[in-house]
Amino acid sequence: MAKTLNDGEDIVRHLLRLISVQASVITPEELAALELIIRRDWGGKRPYIAKRSLMLRRARENVLATIGTKPDMQVARDHGICRSTMYLWLRKGRGDEK
Repeated sequence: MAKTLNDGEDIVRHLLRLISVQASVITPEELAALELIIRRDWGGKRPYIAKRSLMLRRARENVLATIGTKPDMQVARDHGICRSTMYLWLRKGRGDEK
């Protein structure tokens, strides 16, 4: 399934399609009900979608806190990232990426 939005594609339908692929236990009826709720609550509004998730920020903070306690390769392996990502995060410091 494409992870990018096609021209003119509805974001709600796109997200529900992604959810249905990942969570096969959701029935079409549940997806339709979810779509109605989303459209009722958010219809016509422009919601804020963060570029970086809170989960990524916390993972980055955990990695930065662990650097220096173990060899770099072990820190990267323990956190499931490559060393180049770890060094990028270290170089950028503790602030958010731009």
